[in-house]
Formats: sequence, structure tokens, C-alpha cells
Amino acid sequence: MKIGVFHDAPYYLRYYERVLAALLDRGHRLLLARPDRHDVVKVPRALRGRRGVSAALYPWTRSDGLDRTIGIVRAARDFARYSAPPLDAAHANRRRAFERLLRSVIGKARSLAVEGEPPAFGLDEPEREVLDELFRDLERLIPPDEGIRRFIRDQRLDLVVCVSRVNIAARQTEVLKAARSLGVPTGIVVYSWDNLSSKGLLHEQPDALFVWNELQAREAEELHGVERSRIVVTGAVRFDEVFARSPSAERDELLAELGLDPTQTTVLYLGSSTFVAPREPEFVAAWIAALRRSPDVRLARANLIVRPHPGALEERPWSEWQPRDGAVVPPPVVRRREQDLVDQLFASEAVVSLNTSAEIEAAIVGRPVLT
Repeated sequence: MKIGVFHDAPYYLRYYERVLAALLDRGHRLLLARPDRHDVVKVPRALRGRRGVSAALYPWTRSDGLDRTIGIVRAARDFARYSAPPLDAAHANRRRAFERLLRSVIGKARSLAVEGEPPAFGLDEPEREVLDELFRDLERLIPPDEGIRRFIRDQRLDLVVCVSRVNIAARQTEVLKAARSLGVPTGIVVYSWDNLSSKGLLHEQPDALFVWNELQAREAEELHGVERSRIVVTGAVRFDEVFARSPSAERDELLAELGLDPTQTTVLYLGSSTFVAPREPEFVAAWIAALRRSPDVRLARANLIVRPHPGALEERPWSEWQPRDGAVVPPPVVRRREQDLVDQLFASEAVVSLNTSAEIEAAIVGRPVLT
């Protein structure tokens, strides 16, 4: 069987290397497909040089020129889901959805300049259902894109799978719609823990939706209307490799590399994305100052490792932040990013964080997480 694996970023596939390798071991062929707004499709390290792996760029722009109109329809539906329970209290997500809708209408630069709260319609559940039915009817009228249909036919795909964060107005809708129009079975792999509850909708239902756990299965049913028979609970496959990892050196050596005293207690702070915590360095500075004033000498003298979120390293205010009071920020990459995280978790007695999936890795390594 030839399986098309559609994704939008290299790291989407990095966490599924073992799964993809297992498919190759079973005799399947893989086409790794990425939108042609990118220059290249990067093959994960573990798959390079293996027979049965190919890569290609698929059309990002629709062949009929309807991208903007369709984008407005889907972004409007995604915003509407935050106008009624249970998501109407998700203020940051509602703002993000509204900004994405404005971007579809007036462009990114102008949408980012809009200040103030998005409109609150205060819809009750029956009203929201009427509005959502309108959007579902509009979606049914949108034809599959002939460019993607041609791509799937030319590649002779037997199965289409999208690894997706279910972003607002997500492009996987175009891929699923084109594949289903050709009679090609489809699947979506939900990339992370919050993707069904904090982003966009599944505008086109796949034949199979692969989720982490029963909580995500309920979210898929209740928030996206996915039939339970289509949902497959797999576990959090992207964390499988964490269980097999071990530190690259002894604790004393790892701390010495950072200029820290191995005889002291070590606390690791794991940063969140700038969307979750746009002023996080201010909080970290206050947190460090509070620890240094602690009557508990273990905290007052503790080694403090501050690890910003990888996606926030180059963004203000992290890019301008300088640690104080003996805290250290490790280099972005020493060995490999995944190995560096395991090393820092192993060297620490406890982890503090606000909201990041690295807390799961901390739990797997066996370190207590405080938030």
C-alpha cells in the first residue's frame, strides 16, 4: 500500500519516526507530502536512505482561485465555536480565532493592528447549532480542489493520512475532501494534547481519527461531531521514545557543563509558548527572586535552570531576557534538543512550568511537576 503522509512542518513527523519505520517494515510505501509554499520536504532522520520512502510538494493554492472566499468561510466557523458554551470562556483562543478571521478578510498586517476584544454574540446552544448547520451546508457546497485531486491520482496513493494540529481554517480540509472525492480512505493523526479543544474545527471528517486517549475521544465527539466508530485511541505515540531515553552523562557532569554546583538541589523551569504566556520572563524573574528569599536554604541556594520554549527563543521578550540570581539558561541545542531536555530533567529534582507538553516528558522521566 502507498500511504501519503501530509504534514506542514518537519517536527510533525519527527515524533512519528518509529511508527513510519514500522509501516516500511511491513512492506508499505510512504510519500511524505508538504505544501508547495515550502521549498523542500525533509525526511526524518530515521527514514533517510530507506527504500519505499519518497517526498513531494503538493499544491497549497487552489486551482479555482477560491482560496480567500473559502478561508473566510472556515475561519468564520472556527470563530463561531468560541461564541457559545463550552468554549465561550476561552478568551485567548477566541481572540486568536477572531484575528485569523480578520486576516482572511483584510490581511495579516492590518489584522494584527486591530486592538480590543472580539465581538461576543452570547449564543445559546440551539442558536449555535443553527449557525453551525449553515456553515456545514456551505462547506458541502465547496468542491474538492482539482490540483490536489490530480496530485493524489498522479502519486497513486492508496491511503491519505494528515498529521495535524487542527489549526484554524486548517488546510487538511482540502486534502481530505480531495481524497474522499476519489474514494481514497483518509485519516487524521491529532498531533498534540490540546488540538481538539483550543484551535479550529474538523471541517471535513476523516474515515479514521487517531487520538491520544478517551478524553480526546470525547472532545472529538462533543466538539467536532465525529462519530465514535471513526475514532481510534492510540496513546500519545509521540512520547514513546521518551521512555527509552537515558541521560547522556552522570548528574554531576551534566550540572558541571552548566557551571552549577552538583551538591545543591536543582530546579528546572520549563517555558511555555508566547501564546500561553506572552510575559513569561517577568514571571520567571519574580519567581527566582521569591526562591532566593525563601527561608528554606535548599531553595534559596538551589541551582535554577530556565529552559525557554523552543518556539519562543527568538521572540521578545525571551530574546532580550538575561537571567539573574544564579539562574542559567542552557544553550538551545548541545546534543539534540530531545536529548538535552532529558539530560536537564534527569539532573533536576523538580520541574516548574505553566503549560507545556514538556511537563508530560518530565512525568515520564519521573520528576515531580509543579504549576
